[in-house]
Amino acid sequence: EAFAYECQLCSRQVAKAKLLRCPGCEAIYFCSQKHLDNFLAVSSHAQGECDRMKQQVERGERLDEVLLGGLDLKFFHESLPWKRYANGRANILEVFLTEEEEEEDNVSPERSRGVQLQFMEVSPFFKLVTEFTYLVKDSGGTGTDLMQGVVGWSSFYESRGIPVTSPVCLALHTVLTLLQFSRQCRLPGEGSLNIHVLGVDEELTFCPCFAELSTFFRGGRRINVVCAGPSVPKAFDKRSFCVEKQEGERYVRYRLLDSKDESLAVHVQCHKGFYHDLDLDRLGRPHLVLAQNAGLAAYMSWLPTVKLLLSLRIPFLLTDYCEEA
Repeated sequence: EAFAYECQLCSRQVAKAKLLRCPGCEAIYFCSQKHLDNFLAVSSHAQGECDRMKQQVERGERLDEVLLGGLDLKFFHESLPWKRYANGRANILEVFLTEEEEEEDNVSPERSRGVQLQFMEVSPFFKLVTEFTYLVKDSGGTGTDLMQGVVGWSSFYESRGIPVTSPVCLALHTVLTLLQFSRQCRLPGEGSLNIHVLGVDEELTFCPCFAELSTFFRGGRRINVVCAGPSVPKAFDKRSFCVEKQEGERYVRYRLLDSKDESLAVHVQCHKGFYHDLDLDRLGRPHLVLAQNAGLAAYMSWLPTVKLLLSLRIPFLLTDYCEEA
């Protein structure tokens, strides 16, 4: 099942609807009451760690205020969908869908105006976006012109005319993180580029956005993106897709194509399971690896993966919202 969590005691994958949380910190998960009780009995979690992690969770919920400083956060605080996402109670797609419902009800039409998406329901736990379109400002130029002077997230959003309060920013944050990270790595100047994204869930939901990579890595280079993790749906295991970017004067559209069109630059492969169990010789040695919001403190299964990446001496970036990581 997609979006599974890991039992802190036995590392078993558990669907979100079935997991149990530590009643104190609500930061670690268990597959059963027995394993929760056993963990608390044999570990030192209750001896200060639980209180510390509870405080970390509370600080994390206020992280937007700390990082965004003087930015007007009225939108974030008053918009229920954004609150639910910041608190981990909604995923990015649910934010879009809730905003669309509000727009239809004329609650706040300016929030999602100009954004269109199509998706397919793979399972009760996972939806896949197949087409994603948003409006951009009329630059009078091409996609290449739009990227001149882009040095980070803020300048990218400004170049496209995307408000920082738009859910589009959430959908694009993975690909923009990859692009920023790639600028710090010594990547080959020609030939195929292999990028591996680990522990995927929402990154896979919005995988058409990987087509934006073709804007930065031009010259007809093929970009192979491997999306791996236990949360990949069984129906997508070992499946391959192409993703395509289309541009007009006032819009950008990303599409998922269930084909192997060699004329397209960006190809996505899905693999269910732990990264350290995959055959890297068959997948192709990565040039860089990203694990976003990895959950290092909650998922002990990361240890062999991190050891593998260190032994391969491959540039990798792991981010985490949890201080305990």
